[in-house]
Amino acid sequence: MSRREIPPSANPYMLPLAILLSGAMIAGAILYTQWPGRSGGAPPTATAPAPAAPSGESREVMVDIAEAPRRGRATARLTLIEFSDYQ
Repeated sequence: MSRREIPPSANPYMLPLAILLSGAMIAGAILYTQWPGRSGGAPPTATAPAPAAPSGESREVMVDIAEAPRRGRATARLTLIEFSDYQ
């Protein structure tokens, strides 16, 4: 089987030049999108005000968890209950 010969007219600098050019284009695109005022998006908005503190006093809620699956000690001081609906 014969080896494939590279024609003598091929430029040995073409591949490195193409790699450098591609890197420069990618870097330029990243800088262009990160530059302030050039992103084309909406202008920056003011920060949202802090939410108001809850009013009223906290209260205890009693929920029957006798038949619910549980994890951890049954005598724990705090019980987290998660309700979910998969329909």
